[in-house]
Amino acid sequence: MGSIMNEVTSSPKKNSKSKYAILFLIGLPIITVTLSTLMFMTGVGIPTATTNKGTLVRPAKQISTLKLTDVKGELFEYRNGARWSFILPERGLCKEVCEQRLYLTRQVHIALGKNANALRRIYLNIGPSLSAPFLKDVQAEHPRLLIANVDESDWADFSSEFTSDISDSTAYYLVDPAGFVMMYYTSENNYKELIKDLKALISRAGGH
Repeated sequence: MGSIMNEVTSSPKKNSKSKYAILFLIGLPIITVTLSTLMFMTGVGIPTATTNKGTLVRPAKQISTLKLTDVKGELFEYRNGARWSFILPERGLCKEVCEQRLYLTRQVHIALGKNANALRRIYLNIGPSLSAPFLKDVQAEHPRLLIANVDESDWADFSSEFTSDISDSTAYYLVDPAGFVMMYYTSENNYKELIKDLKALISRAGGH
């Protein structure tokens, strides 16, 4: 009888511990990504030999506050399948410099190998909608590329704080899985630099 009573009275404690354990497991990926981003941005805990090659965005901004639409004109939910993302802004049709940037980021994406699913690329069209022939061509060459549209004034308001010191109009941005625009790259950044940054971030976030 005494042993049964002990089992019964200890049950709530066990249930409480189980709930905390479940909550911890659910929150662990978020905590890991947040800490890895903070380490990368502040340099705390990272050897000086592995400093980032991109330029930090200050202040980091939450991209989910930006109203994006997809090619059908419907709401583009940024957080759906959130992961590390390259945001590639472009006004109008993609010309030579834009094509080079798409090619570079595609090769980087492929080079991630088993961690390729931790990254996505988003072509951010600023202004009027893209034509059907253009969409067909770009998606044929870049089948994994996502396309989103944004109003030019909305993008100007959103990016004004962190683009004032960017003279290169070909800048593109790295967004962490929590949705913060944290770093930008320009045409001066090469393949090896992008790979180095991404591998460091993804490995510290446990492949997320």
